[in-house]
Amino acid sequence: EIGVHLSYLYNQRKEYKLNGIAAGITYNPSFVPDLRVIAEYDSKDFALGATYLLFNHLHLQVELQRMQYFTGGLMFRFNLK
Repeated sequence: EIGVHLSYLYNQRKEYKLNGIAAGITYNPSFVPDLRVIAEYDSKDFALGATYLLFNHLHLQVELQRMQYFTGGLMFRFNLK
């Protein structure tokens, strides 16, 4: 499964102008259904990332912002219904 998005960003910040086209692509391989790989461009920088679903509730997230700064996190998902 492949997903794409395209948008236009506009703001009036003086310290970090982020105006222009933004785009991204998401790939969810059928042989690893819990993995999602993401590539994005935010009109200034590129980013690569991935998220992996563990135990049906825990998402492990990693990202390489500006193609040089590593970040990561965990997210716990639960359904209210």
